Amino acid sequence: MRDKNYYHRRRQQSLDKHADYYLTYAEQYKQPTAAAYDALEVELINILNGMQRAYDNQAWSMVRRFASAISIPITGVLGVRGHWEQLHTCLGQAITAAQTEGHQQNEAAFLHNAAILAQDTGDYETARQRYEQALEIKEALGDKAGLASSYHQLGWLAHNTGDYETARQRYEQ
Repeated sequence: MRDKNYYHRRRQQSLDKHADYYLTYAEQYKQPTAAAYDALEVELINILNGMQRAYDNQAWSMVRRFASAISIPITGVLGVRGHWEQLHTCLGQAITAAQTEGHQQNEAAFLHNAAILAQDTGDYETARQRYEQALEIKEALGDKAGLASSYHQLGWLAHNTGDYETARQRYEQ
């Protein structure tokens, strides 16, 4: 006779295999090509379920890897194909994962990506806040290339909102 937790453990193992499989799949097709986007789009529900499963199980490294494969706004399938709500959710989970693990470089990158999403959807105040959060981390890490990127984006935001003096200052930084 099986113990009362046998079926629960078997279901857990099955779900973990599901997340592992779709993480590998997402990473396999993360290159920014039409064929890769098409392949990811076909399995997107399974990929998102796998990421959610990793998040629910606090498998933070997997969450960060899923996000790196599908959640970069400019090149990831979620941003390129216009899945804004899912992109917002994935980036939020990735930020939580990076913060929980103390992985500051990933945290800054995911904050920067969340700012790009906010910027692209017209939420300039949230974009500014996220860029500044990323900027603080990048300053602490001494990430000069990351700093330049965040300052540039903050300059673009200021310029777009008519604050030309701040834009000039940010571009100079």
